[in-house]
Amino acid sequence: MNEYYNLKNIRDLLKQGFSERELRDDLCFYEVDFQPLRDQLPQNAGKDVVVQAILDFALQKIKVERLLEWVKHHNEARYNNHGPYFQPPEAPNKVAYNFLLALEDNHLGHGITLRGTYRGIDLKVAAIDWAEYGTLGKVRSGWLYVPQLTASHSVAFFKLHLRDDGTGYIHLVDVASPVHPIWLETQAGYKNKQYFHYDGQGAKAFDWWEFRWK
Repeated sequence: MNEYYNLKNIRDLLKQGFSERELRDDLCFYEVDFQPLRDQLPQNAGKDVVVQAILDFALQKIKVERLLEWVKHHNEARYNNHGPYFQPPEAPNKVAYNFLLALEDNHLGHGITLRGTYRGIDLKVAAIDWAEYGTLGKVRSGWLYVPQLTASHSVAFFKLHLRDDGTGYIHLVDVASPVHPIWLETQAGYKNKQYFHYDGQGAKAFDWWEFRWK
């Protein structure tokens, strides 16, 4: 899926199509996918806060399509009135900023590929261009993100260093939960796959890998 969610339209749909009670009780009580959110919603917070909490939860848990299915089933007239709910990226192969590129097949160049999955979704890589960096040779940095969302919803950040002697290393910092794999492969036959899990309490959220790229 090469589209982004139109969050403004989805937010307007929830605010204008449902009462706070319907969102709290009908969605977060009866719908299994959203039941974990029910006890997290603050009491007497107002509908705006509830709507934002539902959107944040749906984005984090990759449940936006399920949310839209529920809305269409319970208020099809409003659903048909507030679309579109998906939109293409502003420019092909671009995300976030003009200098940040979404990389084809996650290839970083020089025979290096960085991949990962999150909740069963294949992650994409966005990165700035290679830059010369003193004795390190070349440096490139960026992040892995869920393609259904935008590059601002990053799962992990990385900085890749290549030395002229054919060796290199990568720093990885992960910002997502639950446990999910990230792996790196090079044309020289190197492959490393590790599982990351950020919970703010000392779980494995970063690593450093040395490798050979030529």
